[in-house]
Amino acid sequence: CNTLTVHFRNYLFFLVTVRQFRFVNMSTSAKKRSLPSTCRSDGISASCSNSKAPPKRAPPKKALKTTPQTPPPEVPDLEDCHVMNGQYKSREPKFTLEEAPLLHSALLSWYDREHRVLPWRRNSHSKVAACSEHLKTWAPLELPEQDFAYRVWVSEVMCQQTQVATVVGFYDRWMQRWPTVADLASAEQEEVNEVWAGLGYYRRAKFLLLGAKHVMSSLGGIFPSDVPALLKVPGVGAYTAGAVASIAFNRLAPLVDGNVVRVLSRLRTLEGDPSTSQAAKTHWALAEQLVHPCRPGDFNQALMELGARVCTPRNPDCRVCPAKDDCWALRRVTQHPVGVNTPPPTVTDYPGAKLKAPPREERVAVCVVEVQGPESGPAVLLVRRPDKGLLAGLWEYPSVIVENTSEREAEEVAMNAYLASLGLEINHGSTKRGSKTALKVLERKVVGETVHVFSHIRQTMKVEKLVLSGDVASTCVEVNVKGAEEEQPPKRSPKKASKASRPLKIDSHDIENDLDHSMNGSASVGLTNDHSLSPGVDIKWLEVASLDIKTLTSGVRKVHNMVFLCKETKTEKSLRTLENFFTKKM
Repeated sequence: CNTLTVHFRNYLFFLVTVRQFRFVNMSTSAKKRSLPSTCRSDGISASCSNSKAPPKRAPPKKALKTTPQTPPPEVPDLEDCHVMNGQYKSREPKFTLEEAPLLHSALLSWYDREHRVLPWRRNSHSKVAACSEHLKTWAPLELPEQDFAYRVWVSEVMCQQTQVATVVGFYDRWMQRWPTVADLASAEQEEVNEVWAGLGYYRRAKFLLLGAKHVMSSLGGIFPSDVPALLKVPGVGAYTAGAVASIAFNRLAPLVDGNVVRVLSRLRTLEGDPSTSQAAKTHWALAEQLVHPCRPGDFNQALMELGARVCTPRNPDCRVCPAKDDCWALRRVTQHPVGVNTPPPTVTDYPGAKLKAPPREERVAVCVVEVQGPESGPAVLLVRRPDKGLLAGLWEYPSVIVENTSEREAEEVAMNAYLASLGLEINHGSTKRGSKTALKVLERKVVGETVHVFSHIRQTMKVEKLVLSGDVASTCVEVNVKGAEEEQPPKRSPKKASKASRPLKIDSHDIENDLDHSMNGSASVGLTNDHSLSPGVDIKWLEVASLDIKTLTSGVRKVHNMVFLCKETKTEKSLRTLENFFTKKM
């Protein structure tokens, strides 16, 4: 027993010694391998839980600088998704490669059957009924490309901010006057304004003339055919460049106008203000995705035609819309759950409302100055507006901005000062100025008020009529006052009158001033020759009978009708209606 006990003790001692030896060797080899990421603080490898030796590893390489990784894209929330065919899909505003050809086919087929016949449009694929009866109305298919580009350019500029039905008549008169870009380039701005009168937004007419002169002088009379070159023409923006390039030259160019914005917003449920820069980028990107590879011009016109005739702002006719199968706004309406308390959606929810500041209020005193000569009919005084600013270069009755709270006396003083700056002095009382005579004031009365609204200004015009009499000579066609760079007269923002056909001949040098004429012994008018009072201002006298109402701007036409056609204003009509109402009650 003793012997066995001794041997057993020696065997245990041997096992303990061998185990300690193995742990020491393993610790040494782990330090040699330098594995700090897998080692414990006591120097023994944490990955070595068994008796097998770990595999050999390559020596560590030099650490490289790495850029931080971007986080994975966020999963869209359910509120940012919509249901299509029973599945939630992200509301990403784009057209896939499968959707675009379907829209191409649907819209072009509809356009070829239903498009309007317009003098600036041609379509070799047209299937419009009785098309042959309108061949004279269309732009001929054999028309040279450059001539067709000129027609497209003029029509697209005219159609901006103006309905097509209104544009057709103006377009026909324009083409009769200037059938080519060379003819337009030789015109004067006043001639262009006269033909344009009634279309509004007169800066468009100014840039048409500047663009024509640029094409003739800088481009040799050749219209550019691509968008970057077209954008260098004065007055040509992204929309006009895309229209001319795609319609006239069949270039792959998108375009976006108000009709296209409305169609795209409903096709892809684009919310928010469509006039923001981000919304504009989205609409242009969508339009670029939809450009037809073979018929870009026809497809662009189909989009505009769809917005003008079917996908209208207030009453869209979704039943006949060729794009209804791919319209997200219509799907949102048809898939709205029944019985939900929330208001049902409508197609007209898109696009969102534009955030537009209200027009500023402006009060303007307008004086219609009429001279009754013994040898000619009554003539009126017209003043040309400055070359820059609102209604630049157009003709108007003498007008001056006054305070909204100003009284009649203050308005009259302001108007007298402005007329004096034009060389027409009104003298109260019997006044003599040397040997010169004054015109007699026959009548001065307030005619009434009328309101004219611009896109950013709401003008209330206080209209008065000043009737003068005197001897009128016949040696001067019109007075052109061009003075030195002096202080300008008070700024005028009133309504303007376009040039009429024939000015009355008046020689202001032969009119005697400051004669002791008076009306009730109180007033006389002197026509002075000191034109330095009105530097840079053009004035002219026109016979009332020769005034062409069609050549007047809408604001001046309102004033003219009030004074010479005795058309009652809205204020007078309202007062008369109230008077009749209370008369019946009594």
